[in-house]
Amino acid sequence: MEVVKIGYNDIYFTYNDRGPSLQLTLHIRAFKHTQIEKNALYILLDSLLGEYDAINQIDRIDWQTLDETQTTTLLPFVQLRDIVDRRKDKR
Repeated sequence: MEVVKIGYNDIYFTYNDRGPSLQLTLHIRAFKHTQIEKNALYILLDSLLGEYDAINQIDRIDWQTLDETQTTTLLPFVQLRDIVDRRKDKR
């Protein structure tokens, strides 16, 4: 069985907030685009936002391998919680 080690600090993102739900691009350190990695990322997303918000607030996810030179222009993964909470407060 393959072991996957991904934490919040390994994930950055950009987003588009035009519409009823967010469209995300996740930039993941050392990402190999395997299904087991995507499953681990869904678990982290559920843990960060809660399953209800992960399902209802996010419409689309694109997956990218993190380019370490871009970390200053991307948002840290944990900031997604604040963005989702602000969207819910507007409704």
